[in-house]
Amino acid sequence: MAHSSVRFTETRGVVAELIVDAPSGQVSLEGLCALLFALRVQVVRAAESHGAGRVVRRLAVCDFTGGPLRTRRRGEITEILASALASAGFEPVKPPVRAFPKDAFRGDEVAAPRPPAPPIATPPSRRAA
Repeated sequence: MAHSSVRFTETRGVVAELIVDAPSGQVSLEGLCALLFALRVQVVRAAESHGAGRVVRRLAVCDFTGGPLRTRRRGEITEILASALASAGFEPVKPPVRAFPKDAFRGDEVAAPRPPAPPIATPPSRRAA
């Protein structure tokens, strides 16, 4: 199997650039994003370039909290991605199970009852003179 590499290159504010260089067809962008999602990494932007049987993916990423990825966390992410790419049977992470039934939000739900209207103020009674 051809060699793959995963590395962080630069940081601008809270966004870091993650470069994944792998043989074409080894992993899809969707699979890579799903794995990053499972690692609680938010993909802000993604770009691909293809050539010579390889694909280079440049991903702008940050933590789910909106903060930067610290050095230790970057190391963990790099290690996990590299081992996932190295495994022959790489399978993207399955999406989470739906929290609601498939037809829970069809658009024909009954609207919530409105609160009662405030009472209409009656004018003060007029005195007879």
